[in-house]
Amino acid sequence: MSGPSTLDASLEAPHGGGLHPYQRTAVVRVLDAIARGVRRIMLQAATGAGKTLIASAITAECRAQDGAVAGVVGN
Repeated sequence: MSGPSTLDASLEAPHGGGLHPYQRTAVVRVLDAIARGVRRIMLQAATGAGKTLIASAITAECRAQDGAVAGVVGN
């Protein structure tokens, strides 16, 4: 991924409180894996851990870098 990063803005939660440290760590690790060329990435987190916020931050960063985003959600 190239170009200006929106990572700081991506790490801000919609309610303005920002992400918890473990959520920030998850976002950074996924983005690092993408940068290293990993093609299949799975993020697993407990109920209530904020997976939607984490996914939103990752998606915002990828979209800002003109990247495609695809997600699979199971039940």
